[in-house]
Amino acid sequence: MIGELAFRLRRLGARALIFSCCLIGQSAYSADPACAKWFERNVKKIQSNCELDCATFGTDMGTFHCLNTCDDLCSELKSGAASRPGRFLRYPGLTAAERKLVDQNPKEAVAVFVQKTRAEMSSTRNFPVQGFNDESDAFRHYIWAGLLVKEIGAERAQLYLNAHEENRLQRLPERDMDMANNQIGILAAQKLMEENKAFDLKLLEQSALNDLRARRLVILNPGLSIPKEPL
Repeated sequence: MIGELAFRLRRLGARALIFSCCLIGQSAYSADPACAKWFERNVKKIQSNCELDCATFGTDMGTFHCLNTCDDLCSELKSGAASRPGRFLRYPGLTAAERKLVDQNPKEAVAVFVQKTRAEMSSTRNFPVQGFNDESDAFRHYIWAGLLVKEIGAERAQLYLNAHEENRLQRLPERDMDMANNQIGILAAQKLMEENKAFDLKLLEQSALNDLRARRLVILNPGLSIPKEPL
C-alpha cells in the first residue's frame, strides 16, 4: 500500500510540474481564466509540437475561442519555467533530488516532464489495464528513459531518472525494478539512435514490447498481455 501511494504521488508530482508552467507569470491569456483552465486540463495530451497539439484540443461553447490563443499558451508553457523556477517547488510528489534539478535547470526540467507525460500516455495506450510493478509499469519507465536520451542525452537522462527514484516511501525491490528498466530503456535508445538517428516513439515502443516479450525487463507482478506491435 505504501509503495502504491508513493507511485501515485510521483505521477501526480510530474503532472503538477507540467501544469505549473501554465500558471507562471502574467501573460496575455491570463485575463481569460476559461482558456487557462482549458489548457491546463489538456496539457498532458501534448506530444511533441505544443502549438499543433493545442489546436486539436476539444472545445465547447465556452472555450471554442481558446484555439486562437494556442500560440500564447504554448509560449507561456515554454518560457514560464525559466522566469520563476521556484514556483515548481510548491508542488508535492517530487523528490528532493528532482526539485534540485528543476531549480538548476528549469527549461530542461520542462522537457523532461513533458517526456514523462508522453511515456504515461504511451503506456496507457499499449496497456489499457494499468497496474503496479507490472508490464505497464516497466514499459512506462523504459519509454520515459528512451525519450529522455533522445531529448537531453544519456548522461542528463540518467540524472533525472535517478533523482526520480530517490523516494524514501518506495520499497527497495520496486526501486531496483524501476532503475533496471530505466537502464535498459537508455541502452535501447542509444542503440536505436546509432541505427536511426531520427528514431520515433513507435520504434521505441516496438523495442520495449520486444524486450518485454523476451523477458528482458524486470517485473515484480507479471500477468498482463503484451501486444506484438504498438497500439
